[in-house]
Amino acid sequence: MSVLNDRPASLSSLFSTTIIKHLANQSYYKLSEILRKNLRWLKYKNTLKDAFEKAYKVLCSQYRSEYVYKNTIANKILLERHSLDASNMYIDFPVGTAKADCVIVNGTLTAYEIKTDFDNFVRLKNQLTQYKKVFEYIYVVVS
Repeated sequence: MSVLNDRPASLSSLFSTTIIKHLANQSYYKLSEILRKNLRWLKYKNTLKDAFEKAYKVLCSQYRSEYVYKNTIANKILLERHSLDASNMYIDFPVGTAKADCVIVNGTLTAYEIKTDFDNFVRLKNQLTQYKKVFEYIYVVVS
């Protein structure tokens, strides 16, 4: 894989739990390192907001990671179809020996299992078996 193709993958770490935890603890080293590596080609306007917005656009068009799908589910399903007063969304929700990528609770229990171009289907049978024990609706989201 060329350096150019590695860039979107490295940007996906901006949206990782690790980076968010570092930001919450006011530790900016890892964030600075990622932005410094991508500074020239990302061309953001020296604001963190702009850097994240540009990075997210790159991910949507060039590297559809699990984060992109989770964000789309949050925006298109949770925010557009349901009331936030009566709904909750959970990420990486443990179910038996599996973890549902997204779960929406709003009077019904709905699981979303995401399979990107970077995934395989080896664990899917077990995941669905576990989910059937708990959820009323199960969706497998594929690219």
